[in-house]
Amino acid sequence: FQAEDGIRDHCVTGVQTCALPIFTLDRNHVIEICHEILSRNLKIWWAAELHLKDVDQNLAQLMYKAGLRCVFVGIETINPKSIAASKRFSAKESQQDDAIKWLEDAGVSVKGMFIFGMPEDNPENIQHTLEYAKNLPVTYLQYSVFTPYPGTPIYDSYKHLINAKKYEDYTQWDLVFEHSGLTPDQVRRALDKAYKESYLSPKRVLKIASRLLKIQLQSLT
Repeated sequence: FQAEDGIRDHCVTGVQTCALPIFTLDRNHVIEICHEILSRNLKIWWAAELHLKDVDQNLAQLMYKAGLRCVFVGIETINPKSIAASKRFSAKESQQDDAIKWLEDAGVSVKGMFIFGMPEDNPENIQHTLEYAKNLPVTYLQYSVFTPYPGTPIYDSYKHLINAKKYEDYTQWDLVFEHSGLTPDQVRRALDKAYKESYLSPKRVLKIASRLLKIQLQSLT
């Protein structure tokens, strides 16, 4: 397994990351991988990026037994207009809630990933998304800024609005285009607020510490 980027490298100490956002797309293949790990008695702790619509309780428990300790899931936003305008797909809220519960109950830490500054976003629905995110029973939360990267299909729809001067500006931390409903300052302040409110929670800090300690103890056995 290979880490996809620096953010994932630092999500869970001691866990290697599978850089496949569609890891669970082929359910039978995932089951085969898990059974092979178990049959070989491999003591490895790993993480994967997957879609919540592909997870059920049995699969969550099997993946945990095979060493899965953290998953990255792109929930993005609760604004359906933003999802549609950005040509993304999101699971139904009931699917998300069930899958998150099954994973967390099994012992798999869920990292919910959200995006601010998507098409049709405004300060009000960003706040709604933040409140939704903070109330999810996930271990980790990640917030970033909608960024149409050069070379991607969606870039063509935004290239006439791009105001970034160099590739280094595409950090997912700042707006790189003229947004119809948000200013760069509004997005940056929303991002700062989201991280402060999400990680100043004693309950979340204790949960993260507990999960990390458990992984470290399991690695010693």
